[in-house]
Amino acid sequence: MNLSVDPCQDFYQFSCGGWIKNNPVPATESHFNQFNLVSKTLYIQLRDLLEAPDSDDDPAPVKNARQSYKACMDT
Repeated sequence: MNLSVDPCQDFYQFSCGGWIKNNPVPATESHFNQFNLVSKTLYIQLRDLLEAPDSDDDPAPVKNARQSYKACMDT
């Protein structure tokens, strides 16, 4: 929200102005929304998980996913 704008004058800027200011559309994109932001964050977290070293207490599916990821990235 952009509380500096009167909602009676410009409701769109009042309700969306904070998002627009804090999340500009990247030059390489035609649009950018919360789904893009969540997707990017999830991609980074998943990559960190897959590139982390194995631990003894990791579940077997996580270890298998890491092994598959590392096999595909070893080019």
